[in-house]
Amino acid sequence: MNIYKSVKYKKGSNEYLMDVADYTIGDLVHEKEYLYKAYDYYNGIRDVFQYENLEKNFGIGNPTSVEFVPLIRKHIDAIVGEYLTTKISPKVSCKDEKTLTNINRDKQLEISAKTHQYLKKFLENTILEAIAGQPQQDEKIIDPVIEKELKAIEESVGRNFISNYEIAGQNIVEYILQSRKMDFKNKLQQMLLDLLIAG
Repeated sequence: MNIYKSVKYKKGSNEYLMDVADYTIGDLVHEKEYLYKAYDYYNGIRDVFQYENLEKNFGIGNPTSVEFVPLIRKHIDAIVGEYLTTKISPKVSCKDEKTLTNINRDKQLEISAKTHQYLKKFLENTILEAIAGQPQQDEKIIDPVIEKELKAIEESVGRNFISNYEIAGQNIVEYILQSRKMDFKNKLQQMLLDLLIAG
């Protein structure tokens, strides 16, 4: 590896460090010939060096007279077209500990609120039945029913709960997918072409 010595800036200064970083990055970046060749195959552009053998051994003076048929282009275009017609429905999930803690807290609060609402309604009905003079049911029969309802509420909230974090994240993703400024479809097409052509 080359040791870089900047003569423009004092060693240890910010400018020196930025200059060294620029030099190092520039030193690591190389031309990727295989990418150019891959895109040339896709676009149907002949590689001059591959036809040197034909020129030397078979006397073909101009390799452009040999027809180049891009065989992979139609296959790649078909795969890209298949992907683009498939509707994208990305899902948002939260992974950081703080957000997950907040989501669990919100879920517990919703379970508590729905439980409170159910018990309040049950109590109101019991009071109204007592005022109306209807005979009270046996307490042992009511307890399992209440317990079953409370468990059903907890399971329902746990299964169907969607946090505000997930809703906000999903709304952002939907906005990006539908935004004309982002032009997500063309970016996706270019990304798929890069993946399929260049690997």
